[in-house]
Amino acid sequence: MDIQSRKIHFIQEFLKYANTSILDQFEEMLKIEREKVFEKEIEPMTLKEYELRVEKAFEDVKNNRVKSQKVKAGNRNMEIVVVWSDTAKLFTGLMKI
Repeated sequence: MDIQSRKIHFIQEFLKYANTSILDQFEEMLKIEREKVFEKEIEPMTLKEYELRVEKAFEDVKNNRVKSQKVKAGNRNMEIVVVWSDTAKLFTGLMKI
């Protein structure tokens, strides 16, 4: 049985027999597995690598190669601006009060 068939079979069986206790256990297991994957994907970078990304991000800003979004923060007179640079894979946030 290939992986796709196994997944479908598993989901069908899970839907038949799952109760709150089983669901709680699987949610916890899924949470742990997601955290493991997330930890593997995050790699620390050196100061030099970070500085190069910041330089790329400034170049992206100069050449208008960024995505930005303004968000109001609650009822207060505060605005957050988030800017993302695709080439630098870096974002920054600015808060205006």
